Amino acid sequence: MRRALAALFVLAAAAGGAALTVGAGGESGSDAVRYRLVFDNAFGLVDGGDFRVGGVKAGTTAGFDLEKREGEPPHAVVTAEVTEEGIADFREDASCEIRP
Repeated sequence: MRRALAALFVLAAAAGGAALTVGAGGESGSDAVRYRLVFDNAFGLVDGGDFRVGGVKAGTTAGFDLEKREGEPPHAVVTAEVTEEGIADFREDASCEIRP
């Protein structure tokens, strides 16, 4: 199956809309790749929770932040760390979802 089709992110948590901001970069001293995920709502996500790609555990959620822009509602920013080899190469049009 093509990676573009397999780039459905499944995070262990509640529902919410999402947009993926591809901001991958290698972490110094580690093979992990970090992604910055922007959600309308990240209710139920926990630090260290499973980060899944196509239903397969690929890493963990590594941090949370709140992004506020003038004239827009606030967004939840989740940092996901991909540690499984061969999974971290996503295309720019990848999407993600939060699922229970």
